[in-house]
Amino acid sequence: MQNIRYKPLIGLILLIIICAVFFIMQYAWNAPIATQESLTQHRMLIYDIAQEMERQAAQQAAVEKDINDNRINTVELFGKAMKTLAGKTGLDSMKSYLAGQNMAVLRFRNGAIQPSENMPAGLRIEPESISEEKGMFLGAADDQKSYIIYYYKMSGDSCLLMWEELKDNLIYNTILTERTKTIRAYESAMEINVLQFPLLDGQDMTSAEPIYAAEAFSDYHSARDFGITQEMLDSATEIERDRFVSFRSGASGTLTGARSLTVEGVPYECYFRKTDKGTTVTVFMIPSDQPTVRAAERTALLLALFAIMGISFLAWALSVYVLVIRHKLNDEQKKIFFPRMVYKRAAIYILSGILPVAGVAIFLQCLFASYFVSATAEETLRALGARLESNTAMAEAVQSAKMKAYETSAETISLLTFSEGEQVNPTALDSACAAIGADYIIIYDETGTQVVSNAAYRGLTLEDGGEDMQEFSRLLKGASPISKALVTDAQTSMKHAVFGVSLPRSADNGRDISYWAMLLFVDPHRITDQSALSGDEIMQSINTSYTMCFGVDPETGRIVSSSRQSLIGKDAFSLGLPEEALTDHYRGFFWVDDNRVYGTSAEMDGTLYYYIFQQQQMYQHISQNTFRAVLTYLVLMTALALYLFFGYKKTFDSYSDQGKELQNAENRVMTSSGKIRASLDPSLRWKWTEVAFGQYTPVQNAIWVGEAFYMLAVIATVVYIILGFDSTDFSNLAYILGGKWSKGFNLFAITNIVFLFIGISAVTILCRFIIGIVTRYLDTKGETIGRLLLDFIRYLSIIVFAYFSLSFIGVNTAALVASIGIFTFALSLGAQELIRDIIAGLSIVMDGEYQVGDIVEIGGFRGEVLSVGVRTTKIEGRGGNILIMGNRDVKNVINKTRKNSWYALDINISENEDLGKVETMLKENLPQIGKSIPEIISGPVYKGVVNLGKGTLSLSVIAECTEADYHEVQRKLNGAMAVLFEKHGISIK
Repeated sequence: MQNIRYKPLIGLILLIIICAVFFIMQYAWNAPIATQESLTQHRMLIYDIAQEMERQAAQQAAVEKDINDNRINTVELFGKAMKTLAGKTGLDSMKSYLAGQNMAVLRFRNGAIQPSENMPAGLRIEPESISEEKGMFLGAADDQKSYIIYYYKMSGDSCLLMWEELKDNLIYNTILTERTKTIRAYESAMEINVLQFPLLDGQDMTSAEPIYAAEAFSDYHSARDFGITQEMLDSATEIERDRFVSFRSGASGTLTGARSLTVEGVPYECYFRKTDKGTTVTVFMIPSDQPTVRAAERTALLLALFAIMGISFLAWALSVYVLVIRHKLNDEQKKIFFPRMVYKRAAIYILSGILPVAGVAIFLQCLFASYFVSATAEETLRALGARLESNTAMAEAVQSAKMKAYETSAETISLLTFSEGEQVNPTALDSACAAIGADYIIIYDETGTQVVSNAAYRGLTLEDGGEDMQEFSRLLKGASPISKALVTDAQTSMKHAVFGVSLPRSADNGRDISYWAMLLFVDPHRITDQSALSGDEIMQSINTSYTMCFGVDPETGRIVSSSRQSLIGKDAFSLGLPEEALTDHYRGFFWVDDNRVYGTSAEMDGTLYYYIFQQQQMYQHISQNTFRAVLTYLVLMTALALYLFFGYKKTFDSYSDQGKELQNAENRVMTSSGKIRASLDPSLRWKWTEVAFGQYTPVQNAIWVGEAFYMLAVIATVVYIILGFDSTDFSNLAYILGGKWSKGFNLFAITNIVFLFIGISAVTILCRFIIGIVTRYLDTKGETIGRLLLDFIRYLSIIVFAYFSLSFIGVNTAALVASIGIFTFALSLGAQELIRDIIAGLSIVMDGEYQVGDIVEIGGFRGEVLSVGVRTTKIEGRGGNILIMGNRDVKNVINKTRKNSWYALDINISENEDLGKVETMLKENLPQIGKSIPEIISGPVYKGVVNLGKGTLSLSVIAECTEADYHEVQRKLNGAMAVLFEKHGISIK
């Protein structure tokens, strides 16, 4: 006994060590895969963000140049018009108009500038800023506001200015805002942080403000705050075109150019890339623990299964030891617990675990692969949506800004026209159009008839322009400037952007005013953003060799855009897209162009966009990882078994013949096939009272311990999900549990069936535990009700599991039940007898015919009620035999529990015996016999001759006892009377 005293403790410690080894080995194999997935994902992201930032920077530069040139030319035109007006009305007459246009005239006196009262207060302008005939510069005012200032020198001592506050600059702020929104979307979707710093050759820029900083680092004001050195900035490389992961030799798992930084205690892998033609450095900060957490999550669930199997095996092995040490085994029991048989059963247990380990390993890898792919697809579509939205917003902003610029130009030209009076000629209009990039100008008189134009048209009226031009007739009534982005020319069917300005004209009497109209026609391509990418081009930027993106019109099912040009215009259904996939947020497996893929959808602006992965890429590591999991399981469980059963033979030889006899153990039974199998003692199957560990069979102990750890694993998983760790994406889990996927035999259906099984089994185990605890403190009726409840829960769980499992794999169970009715459905499956049993069982409990522990006699069978179930009643009779009868067959019940019983013994003796002598002997000895049998409550008592036969006399002796002791009294009293009569030489017939 001393040799195995510490075996349980050491076995538990060894199991913990083995579980740790299992986790480490599985994690070591899963980590590179998770790292590769993460780095592949982020490598694509780095490229996309860098390209997006460069595109936006280029777009900003091109648009700003275009608009700034237009503004400068507009100021020049305005200045020329004012020079013409100066000789007629003087510049002072224009002050009110200038104030409304954010314009002012500066005077130069002795090399100094005399500011105008129209200018913003405190706006500082240095003379050297106005060095050319026309141009622009940035200025600052005393209130810290910044302005973009456009100028034109009208003469040597005067200059016309037009300004705009920098924060009101539509293009600058729109592009900056959209760039921020796009990058924020990438950061949120892919859990990274982006920084951008200026880079100037030969200068230390570590103290400069970042051009862009992730929202999490809004309080950081320089590269130095992040621990970024100038050497890191200088070592940045140009953005790489390679979309795939490439590893440095000797640094597997790290992308080329990675730098490790720790910010606020969080480790990051940082990648420095030159962007904006080398003028800036963009830093991509990826949390280093992302792959670690993903690998740990994949391994933890498999570890839970391994731990449950290991602890169950440990419980079984220790139970075998306890049973052998504490009990004396008979020959049959020795065969069961003989070392060779125990070793064989241990090997069978370990080998039988291969299937669940392999199955769970495959399932978890498929599940996590779908999680990763779904998360990647969803994040990519989210980023795609942000890019498309940003693209549209910037295109609209560019158009709005250019429209505003041309409106200003049109007003300026109208002023020029007004200054020229009726002397305007086509040549002057040609010059104005050339200055601002317009096509032509038409001026109409108050009747809407063409007066002058530099176009080829002659004698047109506003009505000749067609329906699109009707709105411009309001200009003849003095309406404010009108502009349209797209107008169809009725004469040529060509498209133009048209800008109209009303021209006030004084009548000859000097009092009445009429209005002419000036229309400025511009090529519509001049007001659109030519640098904006198309949707197809944006999709191509996120495409890889095993992924694809495309958009489908939900009305027609046609592919309207795609990263693969050959698919555009094709019917998506003919390519394999299922009809049920034509919904927002769809996830599932289907065929596209003869490739099995996994796809996710997202609806954006009326179009359904899909991002798909090739299925073979998702599952490429499953076979090798499953083999590794099974091999690790076999090696570690074998090591545990070798330790646990080392010395078992010696223990068996030493203790199997000691202790009390073993009553509750496994029996050997012959099955219908003729094979000998181990079976639990039937009385234990319905035993309710809880006993100490080791007093049940080893198999029962293993099951109960396994169930306990199973519940712990379920609770831990639920808590982990509820806490919602940021490292885990549970959107796919919510999608699966929400039942939004297409029903059928697929990964989602299998996952839901697994979740359903876990939930139902956990609830059943919990209910059994609670009912068991409660009934320990109740009477026998409470225990009866508890058993009935447990049976009801068990049957209900089976029905619920079957119903929903069939539903998950595509069987329309609701329609099935609705069509035939649940009662008819049950009868059609041959369940009439089941229903009768259930109703009878309920009647037995409600009427109180008998309860658990009662002594009853039913149909001539007498025994103790072990349980009253939903279907059957179990009664243990004399000799330990158990009668199992359907509740419907319970009739004519004799309940013998309420009062004490009397055992009546009839003794037949020869009629030749001296009856008086026999009766005297009984009266003298019966009291002593009663004292020797403690189960007898009173007696035994001689009652006289009860029967006369041929040559015999029948004498009656009775004894009072409880019904539970009836058989015990029967055996002992019979024996005592036989000894008594033999002692006195009286023969019993």
